[in-house]
Amino acid sequence: MSLVYVFAASPTEGKPVEKVAVPPKPGSPGRCGPNQVMLTITGMEPNNAEKKAEAVLGSAPGESPAARPEAVLVVGLWGIP
Repeated sequence: MSLVYVFAASPTEGKPVEKVAVPPKPGSPGRCGPNQVMLTITGMEPNNAEKKAEAVLGSAPGESPAARPEAVLVVGLWGIP
């Protein structure tokens, strides 16, 4: 079983992930086959995404995540021009 973190800027962009990996309760990982999937909504703008990812992944100085993911995905509809 793998732990996969998925980051999306908005709830609309995260909706497809929620459909395939429904969490048993908000804030807990969903399941997709044998994998646990943790969806995080970051908010728009690169700075918001960076801060949220650092908080979740524990890459900010002095922070560590509860569980290290095997994969990290970023999903969305818009790109940076």
